[in-house]
Amino acid sequence: MNKYIYIIVVLLVLSCDQVTTKSPMFIIHSDQIIGTDFIGNGVQWSAYPHADSPEAEWGELMNQAKWDTVMTRLDIQRPPFIRVMDQAAWRYFKGYNKDGTPILDFDTQEIKSLFKILDYCQKRNITVVFGEWGAPDYDTKPKPSNHIKGANDPRWINMIGEYLSFIIIEKRYTCIKYYNLVNEPNGNWASTNGNYEEWKEGVVMLQAELVRRGLDQFISISGPGTVPDYDNPITEYHDWMWTINSIEDIDSILSIYEVHAYLSTEAVRDGKAAESIFLDSIMDAVNTSGKQFFLGELGMKEPWGSKKYKENIRRVNSDPCAGPDSNMRVYDFDYGVDMVDAAIQMMNFGVDGMMAWDVDDAMHTSGDTGDTSKLKRWGFWNILGSEICGNSKDESIRPWFYSWSLMSKYFPKGSTILKSSSYDIPYGVRLAAGMQDEDYTIALVNNSDSIRSVSWSMPNVSGDRIVHQYRFEEIKGQDSYNKVETIEIDFERGCQLELIPKSVVLITTMLLR
Repeated sequence: MNKYIYIIVVLLVLSCDQVTTKSPMFIIHSDQIIGTDFIGNGVQWSAYPHADSPEAEWGELMNQAKWDTVMTRLDIQRPPFIRVMDQAAWRYFKGYNKDGTPILDFDTQEIKSLFKILDYCQKRNITVVFGEWGAPDYDTKPKPSNHIKGANDPRWINMIGEYLSFIIIEKRYTCIKYYNLVNEPNGNWASTNGNYEEWKEGVVMLQAELVRRGLDQFISISGPGTVPDYDNPITEYHDWMWTINSIEDIDSILSIYEVHAYLSTEAVRDGKAAESIFLDSIMDAVNTSGKQFFLGELGMKEPWGSKKYKENIRRVNSDPCAGPDSNMRVYDFDYGVDMVDAAIQMMNFGVDGMMAWDVDDAMHTSGDTGDTSKLKRWGFWNILGSEICGNSKDESIRPWFYSWSLMSKYFPKGSTILKSSSYDIPYGVRLAAGMQDEDYTIALVNNSDSIRSVSWSMPNVSGDRIVHQYRFEEIKGQDSYNKVETIEIDFERGCQLELIPKSVVLITTMLLR
């Protein structure tokens, strides 16, 4: 185990001093809100397509013991929001009849593996975004002559409708609330290849299919799920405009809006996470719709050719299991600080939820070919480290799991995100606050290289309250988790905190463990 302490619960009496007039200050306004009914800070979790059945590329390596380990860990994190993307050929699509009619089989081991995730979410009341990466056969070479042509092919729309009827109505997985048609449809890697009209027509057709089958009372469509800072050269639209176009064209169909956010370290640490993906223009449009907005994927990615990009490539090349679509910083402590910082900025910007990409390296490989030398290293761990990499240590929990767990657990589904004002706040320090019923949570990050002393108060919340304080800090020479008792604090008076460099502090009245 690395000799770092990742999460500490400490006595506030030791670390929360009386506020001085000279201290930089956050004032949290319990009577002013950014948003209500927060969906949550969740994760992307796929059903291990390379290891989900005896016929998979790696065989059925995801045995019950492996599933139990992953689920036990996620029970610590308590994600309220999960995105489950899949592919028809991985689960239920078995080719075509002579007349081009798709052959479907819902009694497969692959579907039974998927049900393990859905059972988990259903039991724990987790909101699920469900969908397929793209049209069947879109990445098959050579394609069958009668292959499904795209997102607006009636055969695929009917397949989706039949599949959802089986999962939601027959199997009663009512945890699935949203359907995502095509992942990142603006990309040249997507089955739509940036064709907005094709995607839009598919969404219209899918809505009609949901209504026809009576599924619209259980599930609705989210979108567009694009990468707003990527411009596909063959599309007529700047890709951040897909959301604006969707609001103009199909707002009566889409029940919630989403994009994906892959942020540079520089943008996050400079406090410009939202600005870097044109979220100001997107949110202006979303706010006119009166609907919620979430990030279907959230992660960190460095600009091509930058120093950090080159360092990531060097680390990928030195890892015999890492593919080119990997972020090697998931092993680093400060990645956990950056991801919390990004979440805090997005919550303050009005984002209603987000999914971190992703749970596990073992879920995907580059091109999803099953090549064990090309894992997509983005996860909290590689649960098949021993089996596919010969490295049992790779199965260990990485630091950022702990910091993201704080944001998952203590900003639960249904929270209200509160506004705050500040003065003299030093570089790299940010705060987000939320409440649910009579409970309050305050998250602070110091994403600078210096110690910062800051204060916070909540003037309209009087009386002493019992709190926990969690610290995500890198302290060399320690190799265990320490917990100490809690104490009461007067929120109206507030407190002054010393934040060590590259750290997260979370204060909450929720007495979860």
